Amino acid sequence: MRCRKPAISRRTRSTGAFEPSRAALLIHDMQEYFLNFWGENSAMMEKVVANIAALRDFCKQNGIPVYYTASRKSRAMKTAPC
Repeated sequence: MRCRKPAISRRTRSTGAFEPSRAALLIHDMQEYFLNFWGENSAMMEKVVANIAALRDFCKQNGIPVYYTASRKSRAMKTAPC
């Protein structure tokens, strides 16, 4: 049996242009124990955090919703010899 591709309406196709009214920012797993994988005070991670903060600020100023996710620290993370 062959699967059919779902029909795509022209109304739902993206033009590729940024549409703030249809946008949201998801900030995923920015806890210290994930960031510290790269070493404390990592220059690369400081730049990443600054860029994410700039994106967050832009979104808040322009009414774009910002969502955050966080993972719980597992026991393996607590006891891993680093």
